[in-house]
Amino acid sequence: MVSALALSPLPIDPALSRAEGVWRDAPATIETRAYAGDALRYARFVTLVGNGLEIGNVLCLGAAETALPIFGADLVARLAPGENARWLTMLAADLSPTHSDVATSDRQLAGLGGRLAPLREALPPAGELPEWCARWFSPHAIFSRPRPDRLAAVGAALREMAAAFVLLAKDVSAEVARGGASPEMARHVVMVQDEYAAAHRADDRGLTLLARIFGTGWAGRYVERVLFPDSSIAGITRRRPPPTSPR
Repeated sequence: MVSALALSPLPIDPALSRAEGVWRDAPATIETRAYAGDALRYARFVTLVGNGLEIGNVLCLGAAETALPIFGADLVARLAPGENARWLTMLAADLSPTHSDVATSDRQLAGLGGRLAPLREALPPAGELPEWCARWFSPHAIFSRPRPDRLAAVGAALREMAAAFVLLAKDVSAEVARGGASPEMARHVVMVQDEYAAAHRADDRGLTLLARIFGTGWAGRYVERVLFPDSSIAGITRRRPPPTSPR
């Protein structure tokens, strides 16, 4: 995605870009990379590795004038303790609409269902989505707890979603060059993105794991400034450079 969309690195406070903690009496590490580009105002990729714990998390927010869906993905592998220890896995991923017109959002995601259909048999649903996040997910969302022998399908599903998102981002680049969405639409997109982030900060119980591993103070700053930041956070909202004066 970084190369396909010509994304450039965004600086993250060094104290938040990498941290070390403790999980099950052993070291654990979290690392974050962030980027921005013409079509994306914020894209961040997180890996967390500890004793019997591996997590990958993605959040990609389009520039306001693109009205791109939000690409969010959470992939968790956890080794259940006990004599019969086994790996438990979870995948939650979606391209969540931000456009105010439902028909336009449907057109944006029209091809995604077909691309994911062959993989769904290997990715059984994990049950009902939590109410707080159900409102954000599209009909094509994946919420699954696959067996470890189905990880190939997990990787394929994530690649399909990423590929669909990249194609959408490339398609809107021309629109951005022509001025992009109306000011009203751009404000709506940012509002949706901020509400999406606020819902995660307030209701995502999985984030309590960060406090257990890295401490409450650090986790609070990280969630608010890096993991699910508001658009007003300095360095997050992409600002266009001023036009070059003709010589």
